Amino acid sequence: MMNDVKDITAGEKFDFCLLIPCFNNREGLAASLKSIAYTSSSFLIVIVDDGSTMPVSAREMAGYTTGAVKIIRLVQNEGITRALNKGLQWIVDNVNTPYVARLDCGDICHQERFIKQVALLDKNHTIVLSGSWCAFEDEEKGQKFTYRSPRQHNAIIRDMYFRNSFMHASVMMRLTAVKEAGFYPVDYEYAEDYALFWILCNRGEVYIIQERLVNCMLNRKGISFKNKNRQLKARLRVVRNLAPNSLYKLFGILKLYCLRLMPREFILRLKIFVDKMQRV
Repeated sequence: MMNDVKDITAGEKFDFCLLIPCFNNREGLAASLKSIAYTSSSFLIVIVDDGSTMPVSAREMAGYTTGAVKIIRLVQNEGITRALNKGLQWIVDNVNTPYVARLDCGDICHQERFIKQVALLDKNHTIVLSGSWCAFEDEEKGQKFTYRSPRQHNAIIRDMYFRNSFMHASVMMRLTAVKEAGFYPVDYEYAEDYALFWILCNRGEVYIIQERLVNCMLNRKGISFKNKNRQLKARLRVVRNLAPNSLYKLFGILKLYCLRLMPREFILRLKIFVDKMQRV
């Protein structure tokens, strides 16, 4: 592992850290950084360059944001789980921050996203994981929908048996809880976020802001489309191993088996339909 470092004082304090993995997507990364807004410059963006052909430059990326920028550069592509965990380990070892948020290259933040999430966690010390609704759009095909989830803890837990209630790019987590959880589990490739979120759900209170605070582009070349069956298998193992035993668990497993039989495009159209019904 090699570091392209912006000088940061050991133990420097930030209101939150934003963790972004990047692999050969400089344009998407730049767009994401431009969308980040906060009331002060007291936040740190940690970019894990996961072996990109053209390494990401801290000097270049710092020009797109008012926050401090730190680049962790991996010599070889190690995959998102290891990239995220190396970023988390660096944050734990080097800075003083209560929260870590997530964003993916190309995803766009609402101007008040981080203001609202920091305020929520500052006010509610029992919350270990927060998220928001997300807007998805495929500009080429004109398809779009909003990914909606329940607000309160108990409703989210019931929902988690059937799907991942939290969009990964929308979350902000309490760093102490993430550290106690051991970061992202490496045994659930393609569902590492779902696994971590279940662990956090079992350790503290969770909450979802019912506003569209992140815009995500539908990417048919992304992990969810290309590795649908592998992702669903991993999610099955997450529910079996990490979800508390209940009747919901049985129904959640049955739903995942059904999803494995459905084409990915059909599942997407179903999400769009459900979104339309929720807006009626």
